[in-house]
Amino acid sequence: MTLNINLNRVRNAVGITTNYELIEEKIDLTSELEMVKPIRISVMVTNNGPILELKGYINTEIKARCNRCLEDVIILINTVIEEELVYFADLRYLGNLSENEIEEKYIVFDNDIFDLTDIVRENIILSLPYKILCDERCRGLCFRCGQNLNIKECDCNTEEIDPRLAILAKLKRD
Repeated sequence: MTLNINLNRVRNAVGITTNYELIEEKIDLTSELEMVKPIRISVMVTNNGPILELKGYINTEIKARCNRCLEDVIILINTVIEEELVYFADLRYLGNLSENEIEEKYIVFDNDIFDLTDIVRENIILSLPYKILCDERCRGLCFRCGQNLNIKECDCNTEEIDPRLAILAKLKRD
């Protein structure tokens, strides 16, 4: 359940590029998201001196809930990965950068077997839309009875009265 790649060959030869193809049935995302299709990952790692440049893409499908009506939605994920990696022992070559600058810009690793799971999880979650909808015209749930308004209308009175004008509405009814 991990997405490991061996960086030994590429890490030890400046200018070399290595490609990796990975397929994983499932990785844990969040409690609200579920993978419904195996995840396909294709990455290319290039040694640019002390920095390894990792580029690639992720392809899968995720099941989530519509933010308005709570129905299941399948979201196609096609996203790009771009990261810069630095081997722990090579940090000395980045001497002019502070520890905070290194943490912001690079992923530091200390083992040739590199686990992509966290990078993949983060990129999938970041590629999701801010608001997940089953349809742009989704009408959501009735805020009084909970009826899915895409399926059936409800009989609730949804007329909202401004509390400042409630006394006038009462006079109108009387």
